[in-house]
Amino acid sequence: MATYIKTKNRVQAQVRLQGIKLFKTFPDKKSARIWALQKEQEIIRGKRIDVNKSLTLKDLFERYKIEFTKFKITKRKETLQIDRIIKNYSWLVETPIYHLTASDFIKFKSLRVNDNGNSASRNNFRATNRDLILLGAVYKKAIEVWNLGIETNPLRLVDKFPNSRGRYRPIKFREYRALLRYADSDFRKALIIYRHTGMRPSEIHSLSLNDLDVENQKIVIRKAKGNKTRLVDCTKFLMNYLKETKNNKLIPITQNGFRLRFKRAINNLDIKDLMPYDFRRARIQKLIDANKPIGYVAQQVGHSSFAMLGKYYGISLR
Repeated sequence: MATYIKTKNRVQAQVRLQGIKLFKTFPDKKSARIWALQKEQEIIRGKRIDVNKSLTLKDLFERYKIEFTKFKITKRKETLQIDRIIKNYSWLVETPIYHLTASDFIKFKSLRVNDNGNSASRNNFRATNRDLILLGAVYKKAIEVWNLGIETNPLRLVDKFPNSRGRYRPIKFREYRALLRYADSDFRKALIIYRHTGMRPSEIHSLSLNDLDVENQKIVIRKAKGNKTRLVDCTKFLMNYLKETKNNKLIPITQNGFRLRFKRAINNLDIKDLMPYDFRRARIQKLIDANKPIGYVAQQVGHSSFAMLGKYYGISLR
């Protein structure tokens, strides 16, 4: 018997018959019903599914992108995540899925956690866990939707890293002052925005003059995480400083270019264990120390709760 579950702009068809469970997501109920009726008839007729033993994990990823990823709100992010795994771990994704075992994914886990992409970071626990969850989801589709003859999901045997409590690295004023003295005008402007707003790097490097609400002393974040626009309070000093920018783009340095300059600066100034994201964490802690309401803090930095702030940034309520 088929059931249909509505989600946001999608319909999931679920078929449960003769001990077989299948499900698949569609953009409309008509397509879901056609698929469900077809699968019910195949089960009743006892249709045998021929399995291609040369199928690789890469093949599953490509099918997963077409049938599932493209319907998600986060489709761009997940597509990049899949493409990264395919590019960097060919030894895993090009192996036939029937030859892969839990030990292969344990090896992937140990390699992935050190694959930071950012030498300022010591580990990559959250990103590794996200990849393991994605791999588990692909295997689940292979078992329950595509009927590829895989008996068990090997990712169930791979433990994920414990949730990190986050990190809070206070930034000493002398360190900040040294960075300002070291910087040229564009790098200095980026540093000041990082320190005074607590915005995400991707948000900072997307700012233009059109994002300055001079009258209300606010910065408009139009490309916020989750595609939600939000307003960030701006001090009079920062607003006067930014509105003098001659080019439409506030910071001509790219996010990656700033990261490389920042790394070079802290090495030359002998500043230990500091990364650009620490300015965001420090700003959050400063707002909390100033007894700002948690809702206000969350709105300013683009999070939903204090629990989320603590989870990601290791801040404390003092």
